[in-house]
Amino acid sequence: MLGMVEAGLGIAAVPAMALPAGHHPVLTSVPLIDPVVERHVGIIKRRGRALSPAAAALEKLLIDMKAQPSNRPA
Repeated sequence: MLGMVEAGLGIAAVPAMALPAGHHPVLTSVPLIDPVVERHVGIIKRRGRALSPAAAALEKLLIDMKAQPSNRPA
C-alpha cells in the first residue's frame, strides 16, 4: 500500500507498525486519534506443535488481557 501512496495513487489508513520509520522523503503521516480506531486481531499457531516457552507466555498474556474488562468508553 505504501508503494501505491508513494506513486501518488491515493492515501491509506495503516497500522502504526506499517508506517515508515523516521523521516520519509515522500510520505507523511497523521495519527488517527479521534475517533479511536480499533482493530480486531487474533492469535495463530501451528496445529499439533508445542509452543516455545516465550510464545506460550505471550499467548497466555494475550488471553489474560482479553479476559480483563476494557477501560475504554463504549
